[in-house]
Amino acid sequence: MREMILNKIKFLISKSNLTYSRISCYRNISCQKMYCQKYNDKYTEIQKQHILDTINSDLSTLSRYDITKGRSKKIFQWINCNGPIKSISDVEIIDSFSEKHAQKLFDSIIQEKVKPVAIETNVLKNIKGRVLHPSLSDAVIQAAKSVLTVYINVNSASWTLIDKDRYEVLDWQYQGIEHPENKKFQLSDILEI
Repeated sequence: MREMILNKIKFLISKSNLTYSRISCYRNISCQKMYCQKYNDKYTEIQKQHILDTINSDLSTLSRYDITKGRSKKIFQWINCNGPIKSISDVEIIDSFSEKHAQKLFDSIIQEKVKPVAIETNVLKNIKGRVLHPSLSDAVIQAAKSVLTVYINVNSASWTLIDKDRYEVLDWQYQGIEHPENKKFQLSDILEI
């Protein structure tokens, strides 16, 4: 379908004195007129200004709302090339945005539907899948009489107390983790428990 439209545009260009940029510009203006009335009816001026302020703000602010990373990057590429967005109908001109995507973004901004912030901090990212050894001095290591090991994964948690001098297990415990409603925990969820 898209190729057919492009071929028709190329045909019209070849038959007229218009340049491709003029036709492209005309296409964008007609899109704006078509959707502009719909958005004017749906949102108040205050809501439209709030949407524009959010969209024209920084990338981290926009990414908190219901928008993919790719589309938020497209918005900022468009802003870098063309300047700030002046009307909410301009969003649909941006590549990879449709009426549905724009509507979803606008509604999430108006209703303040913010994506949940990832709880995972840099510390948690650094310890995933690693064996952790506390930083102890050689004197403390030599003076230790026992060693406690802890093992945690998404299905279980266990610990073992070992007598260092005799290489003997003094005590240990294993605990399976039950997942409510067949929902598996992430490692960060388990560490918070």
